[in-house]
Amino acid sequence: MPFTGQWEILILVVLALVLFGGGMLPKIARTAGKTVREVKSVKDDVLSLEAAPSKPAGKQADDRAVENVERERDVRGRAPVVPQEEPGRLE
Repeated sequence: MPFTGQWEILILVVLALVLFGGGMLPKIARTAGKTVREVKSVKDDVLSLEAAPSKPAGKQADDRAVENVERERDVRGRAPVVPQEEPGRLE
């Protein structure tokens, strides 16, 4: 990929000023910056999900339930009352 020099950048900036005007350029730059940040954030999330060892869906739900019970126990100092599941009820 060829190097973009100072003159090429200057020509692009002048062309953008002529096409969009001075008032629109800050909005365009702000939107482009937000888009780049969002793409990077999603990329990082996907990479972290790929790197994490996967568990079966049921196992993940069980682990979250145990974590929630432990967190409540730490906050209250006693074991919380866990509601019993109704037979035949699907969640």
